[in-house]
Amino acid sequence: MVPCGSAAKKIPFCPQRCYRGPVKARMVFGMALNFPNPSRSFEIRRNAVHFWGYDQSMETSFYISADALQQLTPGAGRDEAALLASFDRHAPAIRQAAIRLYGNGKKGGSYDLHPSHF
Repeated sequence: MVPCGSAAKKIPFCPQRCYRGPVKARMVFGMALNFPNPSRSFEIRRNAVHFWGYDQSMETSFYISADALQQLTPGAGRDEAALLASFDRHAPAIRQAAIRLYGNGKKGGSYDLHPSHF
């Protein structure tokens, strides 16, 4: 496949997928999903890290399970601090997975990321 030149232009999204730029914004069915809020928190009841994405003005919740974080960082602890540190280390890959999941499902509500998403 011949690249379309998006790599030279450094655009965040190319329909031919020849450039995988920053996770800041990517078009998903005509909408851009962004992660401008770096906040994340550990949800004890769900045993997951909670973070937020934005599709224009609509906020969407994402949860990544402790099992998925353990898969990304083998040998890391299962306590809150270790899981948040794992999230921070792998935030770009986690956000890419969130974008893929968001693009394949309904809009709105919340989305759960599991080990199968990585």
